[in-house]
Amino acid sequence: WGGSYNRATFDRIFSTQGVHALSAEFVPATGSGLAPSTGTLSLTVNPPTPTSTSLTASPNPVPFGSVTTLEARVPQASNGTVTFKDGATVLGTGVITWGGSYNRATFDRIFSTQGVHALSAEFVPATGSGLAPSTGALSLTVSPPTPTTTTLTASTNPALAGALVTLEARVPQASNGNVTFKDGATVLGTGVITWGGSYNRATFDRIFSTQGVHALSAEFVPATGSGLAPSTGTLSLTVN
Repeated sequence: WGGSYNRATFDRIFSTQGVHALSAEFVPATGSGLAPSTGTLSLTVNPPTPTSTSLTASPNPVPFGSVTTLEARVPQASNGTVTFKDGATVLGTGVITWGGSYNRATFDRIFSTQGVHALSAEFVPATGSGLAPSTGALSLTVSPPTPTTTTLTASTNPALAGALVTLEARVPQASNGNVTFKDGATVLGTGVITWGGSYNRATFDRIFSTQGVHALSAEFVPATGSGLAPSTGTLSLTVN
């Protein structure tokens, strides 16, 4: 009931632009004594409002293995989805939040391959917003990791069989990650990296039970996002 009249309503989202010749056909209930009737309407569906999406990366260039934050800026007060891509590969989606004079979606990524990456951010507005999709593009350069040097020393060399030997691996100052000590292909164990002044270091205590020359190594694997390259230090330890 609509007051001085009765009514029927229907919600519709029109996906095609132009003029639509609409009609509403009324068929009365059997026995009402009323005749059918039809109402008509020309509905014009206008093009969606154009939008603009911009894409930035921080930092750019980014060192290999480091985190970069992608930010897509979309029209203020808009909702929808933003899909981030590297070429044709989907990296993921970002949640649109308010950013002041614009809305934005962010996405953090560590790129595992060096070189130039053709990135894009595809904005698809929410259904019924009246906005058109748009895409922002960006060239991101992933730089090679910073080279590192790892040195390996032993507290006693030559050492006596059955005696305790402390192995020390020195890695770049302020670096984090893991150091794995090996005797040939055999893993002896890992050391915790601590501050050593002008360098960081990891130590490992070992008693060698077999005499002869041991080909020792210390493999430094930097923490993810450090931008550093792995490196290995070697040492020949003689056990008498």
